Amino acid sequence: MLPNKINPLGISKDLGPDIFQWKLSITDAPQTFTAYINGIKHSIDWGDGTSFEGSDYSASHEYTENGIYIVSLTNTSGKANTKFRIFGNTPNLVIDCNYKWNSLGNVEFIQFIYGNSPSYNGRTCTKLPETLTTMETCFGYPSNIPCFISKIPDGVTNLTTCGNVNTKAIYNIKKLPANITSLYRCFRLISSKSNIDIGKIVENAPENGFQQLTNIVGFCNCNTSDNYVKNGTVAKFMNKCPNATSIKTSNGLESPFYGCTALQLFGDDDHYECTVNIPEDNFTWGFTPISKQNSGTWYLIQWGDSTDVSPTSPYKTNYAIFNFTSETKIEHIYAKAGTYTIKLCTNVSEIIFDSIISDNQQYQFLGNPIISFNN
Repeated sequence: MLPNKINPLGISKDLGPDIFQWKLSITDAPQTFTAYINGIKHSIDWGDGTSFEGSDYSASHEYTENGIYIVSLTNTSGKANTKFRIFGNTPNLVIDCNYKWNSLGNVEFIQFIYGNSPSYNGRTCTKLPETLTTMETCFGYPSNIPCFISKIPDGVTNLTTCGNVNTKAIYNIKKLPANITSLYRCFRLISSKSNIDIGKIVENAPENGFQQLTNIVGFCNCNTSDNYVKNGTVAKFMNKCPNATSIKTSNGLESPFYGCTALQLFGDDDHYECTVNIPEDNFTWGFTPISKQNSGTWYLIQWGDSTDVSPTSPYKTNYAIFNFTSETKIEHIYAKAGTYTIKLCTNVSEIIFDSIISDNQQYQFLGNPIISFNN
């Protein structure tokens, strides 16, 4: 028999717009639910006629009878909630959540933990706290919790593994926060119903690009059949990442946009282009990029010969975007003599090219560096 104190979520005793609530399913009493409250004062109604008021790092409650219980949580400290563990330390008991953030104060970080609520079959989260400063692992592996997010709060600086490998995570994104520092595995293998609009992200980016962004490993990797990454080009996006230094994993894989068949490397006006004369077979041509300290160390290139991958290849970025070491020459061997057109973008302070025939003079896509030619 179910206890009398049951308050089904959304029914008569749902406590309104300012109360964050979980619905728990207790099927093997006695069972203990632990709420993580980060060492700041909270008020908790356990939903069975008992409550808690305190500032421990976690608060636990034992349910002695099987049933469905509503747990209501309020931050009474007046302080920011710097790390809110969204389903507590025992997420396997949570089957629904109302995501009403108001009673939690200024939530800066939503944290998920391993084993996150495998029995969850509740509602989808559609809005995040505007006070977030990090979305690391937000609705990412291993949570598998549904979300439909169309806006990243402006104060977020870290999107590491946001949505990562959660096929229930739907992100419709047209803008990234101006001070973002990491996109490591962000929006990687999320729901195919997502829409990551690279063209709009570029259009809405700060004029000088994402100056704090250093890590783009695995950003927007997707299955080749999904194609939720749309619009724009890789070059246009990279031109907004002047200080990126982490591009791929140590094994050379997981470049940004890995697996994206719809996104092209270059467009009509997003790169430097030069024509070179290769006088004989197996001839080496190259250039030397020089970067200031604490600046970006990436370049995106097509050499204009048969080593370039097909525009429809799902892995084209992996064979076109690379790290460089400042003042170390980058060389390419052309198997056959002939005239070739090279497409390149990077962000350097100085660059030295081997001999060229002509170029498009679009030096802004190189970072407006000092340029010299070994003619």
